[in-house]
Amino acid sequence: MIFTYSNLALLVGVAAVILSAIPSGRADVAFAGLVAAWASIYLFMRHSVRTIRLFAPPMAAVFLWFGLISVSGSLNTWAPRPEAVPAASSHPAHTEGIDLRGDVRLAGQEILVTNEADKPWSDVVLSFGGADGQTYASRLREVAPGRTSGVQLSRFVGADGHPAPAALVKPRVLRVEAKIDGRVGAFTSPLAPQG
Repeated sequence: MIFTYSNLALLVGVAAVILSAIPSGRADVAFAGLVAAWASIYLFMRHSVRTIRLFAPPMAAVFLWFGLISVSGSLNTWAPRPEAVPAASSHPAHTEGIDLRGDVRLAGQEILVTNEADKPWSDVVLSFGGADGQTYASRLREVAPGRTSGVQLSRFVGADGHPAPAALVKPRVLRVEAKIDGRVGAFTSPLAPQG
């Protein structure tokens, strides 16, 4: 018998998934998920042969944990952000609707968008024209006031739903469109060329 059902093992397993998948931006929370995953697998396998019981749970826990933190995006939040290249214009051009009051920066392969308004932005759409003439866009559910959200360039998709080819992802001007209290606003901001 390799596996034994246990309510405790199941509860610890659920805690492992929650701790590993929440994008808290803290490595200690994710590592607590790793420990919980190991404990859960160990509890399920506690009646198996000693070699399997001692060596299989840590290996399985590491693979499960790394998969969870990678797929959920929580791994991306603990890496230090590279120095951002400031936008070519310190004041983005307000284009339409309400004034969003924001800032855009390019940091390596990530676009950082900062909400400088007093209220949260919702239904945020970031878009730019690719070198192939197609428009690529990415969406954020919300950007809280005073907070910065990052979007990897690989997450921008064209109108056809396909990701932008890496060779064509050279954003020069970024358009930001969002809602504040249900009212839509937008601005464009030139981005400094990637170095």
